[in-house]
Amino acid sequence: MITITTTTTTIITTTTTIITTTTTIITTPSHFSQSITFITISSHRKVYLCLNLLLKPFNGVLMCFLVLFHTKLSILKHVQSV
Repeated sequence: MITITTTTTTIITTTTTIITTTTTIITTPSHFSQSITFITISSHRKVYLCLNLLLKPFNGVLMCFLVLFHTKLSILKHVQSV
């Protein structure tokens, strides 16, 4: 049996910054859990998109993209932690 759990949290601060976090956790019968987190931070005509892939325990990949409304998608930061 495969269980899929999705949680979305939106935080709006006083500086018109909108932080939206969507986490999807997929659990398989072998107790192998995959967590995918989308983090969107909107502030001052800039949108930061962060994709956090947790494919196995203690091994995650965090990719952040900076999106400007009048430019193409550019990679802001790519951090891989083991």
